[in-house]
Amino acid sequence: KELLNIISVSDFDSTRLNRYIFSLNELNIKLGKDPSFRSNFLKDSSGDLENFITVDSDRISNVSSAFPEYFGFLGEAESEVIRERLKSFESRNYSITQLETYAKCPFKFFVERVLSIKPVEEPTEELDSMEIGTLLHKVADRFYKEIISSGMSLQECTDDEFKSAESLIFEIAEEEVKKLRLDTESNFYELEKIFGISGDRHNSILYRFLEYERDPSKSDGFSPEIFEAAFGKFSGDDEEQSLLPELKVDNISLRGKIDRIDFNRDENLYKVVDYKLSNNKIPGKEITDGISLQLPVYLFAAGEILKTKFPKVKPDPGVAGLYSFKRANFGFKGLKYSRSPVSKLI
Repeated sequence: KELLNIISVSDFDSTRLNRYIFSLNELNIKLGKDPSFRSNFLKDSSGDLENFITVDSDRISNVSSAFPEYFGFLGEAESEVIRERLKSFESRNYSITQLETYAKCPFKFFVERVLSIKPVEEPTEELDSMEIGTLLHKVADRFYKEIISSGMSLQECTDDEFKSAESLIFEIAEEEVKKLRLDTESNFYELEKIFGISGDRHNSILYRFLEYERDPSKSDGFSPEIFEAAFGKFSGDDEEQSLLPELKVDNISLRGKIDRIDFNRDENLYKVVDYKLSNNKIPGKEITDGISLQLPVYLFAAGEILKTKFPKVKPDPGVAGLYSFKRANFGFKGLKYSRSPVSKLI
């Protein structure tokens, strides 16, 4: 009733929309079913259609005659500029995501990274999955750094210490959310999952994280030691935080951040942990095929970081895996180095 006092409402005849075409599929249907429409359409756009046909025909026969610009030929005068432009990519630092894009589809890499063509995304006030993942990364990172600096271990903590850890992680999460200046109404559901349904902390991602980390049966003897371990060259503030200023594989410079490196001091092994908001299914076939590079590269990078940080210890690679914050797949799932395709790639 209050809405009706603000705006006027009238019935709308949806048949008025029948004369409009809203998609390519509808256009194809209209062309097939309506001879008069097809005739008028072809008459009005005959020039464009002839051009389209010529371009496609030339592409099929690999002949560039009338429309060379559609074949990527930019002319001899620009060839030196183009060569210099492409050569600059040899000295760049590449993220694992960029390498995976190239491995899966070189053309997509060319369009996104060389031509810098990106889709236009609609602005939104809601958190997307990447922003939620980044938020949880920051919370877990800050939380572990603070409890380790205080000398506390979740795996051996008392009930009172666990309650203190609970207060700390929720306090950190609230601070990080405030920094984002979110619209709490449009992000209500996502924030409920993080902080607890109907305010119940025990029914939240954060509390489940604490319980999982406290359970010694989940750790396999590993304990968290290093967080947000950056390697390679970065711009801005991240450059100073890089633990390994340069990492090259086959003369390709790589950069990235390992969410967490755990140690098993009894067996002198290290474990790479990558936080995910999605499920934690290990892409074994994709790793073998060389199109999923994150876990093998991170395990290799972690080893290089540890060589410089702890030269006398020299731990061996133990496990690399994914830690999911998703309710249905919560927790860590990994590949043991000695029994997986990761060892062959490294």
